[in-house]
Amino acid sequence: MAESGAAGAEALGSLVAFGRELRARGLPVGTGRILTFLRAVVALGLTDRRSLYWAGRVSMIGRKEDLAAY
Repeated sequence: MAESGAAGAEALGSLVAFGRELRARGLPVGTGRILTFLRAVVALGLTDRRSLYWAGRVSMIGRKEDLAAY
């Protein structure tokens, strides 16, 4: 996610929206978990769907009971 400008802001918005969607599904995804997810994406420079999935799963899921909703 080495994008800048409007494209970077759009990507950031999409990632935050994903965290909010998980919260809407009943998962306990607070701001801290969303920030951790964003930091992981930036640090790893994730560009493929599979890596993005795992970054989100590791950073936003705290209980195995929440995996199905994720």
